[in-house]
Amino acid sequence: MKRIAILVSGGGSNMQAIIDSCKNGILKNLARPVLVISNNPNAFALERAKKANIKSVCIDRKNYADEFSFNGAILKELKAAQADIVCLAGYMRMLGKEIIDAYPRRVLNIHPALLPKFGGKGMFGRRVHEAVAAAKEKTSGATVHFVDELYDNGQIILKREIPILENDLPADIAAKVLKVEHQIYSQALAKVIKSENVKGYIIHVKGDDVREKHIREQIKNIDVFFEFILDGQPEDLTKEVVEKTFSGGMKNILDDGWKNDYFNLGSASCTYKHLLAYRDVVKNNTVYGIVFENDIVLEKNFNEIIFKALDEIKARGLKNFVISLEDSMLRYVARSKRIKGRLIYANPDMTRFAGAYLFDLEYAKNMLNYVDEKGCNDVIDWFINNRGRERIIDIYWLHPTIATGGTSCGKLSSYFECRRNVGYKKFFRRISFAVQRAYKKLLWNMR
Repeated sequence: MKRIAILVSGGGSNMQAIIDSCKNGILKNLARPVLVISNNPNAFALERAKKANIKSVCIDRKNYADEFSFNGAILKELKAAQADIVCLAGYMRMLGKEIIDAYPRRVLNIHPALLPKFGGKGMFGRRVHEAVAAAKEKTSGATVHFVDELYDNGQIILKREIPILENDLPADIAAKVLKVEHQIYSQALAKVIKSENVKGYIIHVKGDDVREKHIREQIKNIDVFFEFILDGQPEDLTKEVVEKTFSGGMKNILDDGWKNDYFNLGSASCTYKHLLAYRDVVKNNTVYGIVFENDIVLEKNFNEIIFKALDEIKARGLKNFVISLEDSMLRYVARSKRIKGRLIYANPDMTRFAGAYLFDLEYAKNMLNYVDEKGCNDVIDWFINNRGRERIIDIYWLHPTIATGGTSCGKLSSYFECRRNVGYKKFFRRISFAVQRAYKKLLWNMR
């Protein structure tokens, strides 16, 4: 379990919500509070900590010559408590850079508004709600974010909005927002803890607002942080990049016949973006990566199943793997081969790629070693398949599947003219795919 330190200045209601969640809520078995620090000797939060049998310390700025020594005293207590994560819960001072540097992407704060609106220096407590009311906003809410060296500026982890009624006063808004704060701080903490060793990547075409909106809706409830791969656009595939990355027929993408065919150039761009995701995993020594193409449609139980799969990977000691998560090819694990409680099944010969898959660091290294030595000689789907057949990597399926390609099921139209689903074709594609999927699942259940 992760050891949580909480910094407070006042009553500590958000701190209490975290303590309660660690005891009986979503943080149970994930985290436990080990230290409470307040800069205010009269903070009621210190009494709450004492009642919960959590070590509490008052570090009052008045007792230190400067900010450096003050923050140094805080950092010393954090280190002594072996804190893994630091949560600011109504802490009314700017946190020192030395603390932020010591806990990269592990210092969290909650803000009583929907950032980036109504944030920044001086925007705290009642002032925020007064500003929201004065602006006649129709919504407000709370935001949990990572802390950096600027006020309310770090990456947003989670936010949730609430409606504001016409006659709501700042006090009414404050009461509504506080309820949301108590809910989402623990949820954000759980996301940070669960996603510690896994990062997600969206293979995205720069400027496609429709698909960006679609994919953001798909990933909003997943406890994984995602990055959009925006580099690797067709215009980025210069002669130097192509010579360094591709081999065989893939080098033809700079020839006029290929260059003017978006199917070819688009496929090469997509493939290059997948490789960029692998490079990021290797660069940052990330344990697991998840890749989604930007049309993917996720099942409602995706978040639950993906973390069960990660637990199974650890329990079975799987290494050098890629696991397909999708059913776009309508191929499943035969019922006769299923094992009770198992999600991951070996499948070295045929895959359902590359709309949604999970892989580990060793897989990324081996795939990039191949690219650096021999070049990528096919589009990403077949590049993965062929490396599996050569036993350079291990290929698995997930059962049950938890994703479907949006162009396959008719949810979205393909970028490629030959695969377009528009108008009535899109409607019939959705119906046809749904019927085929039900039929194929039945057949695989009979095997």
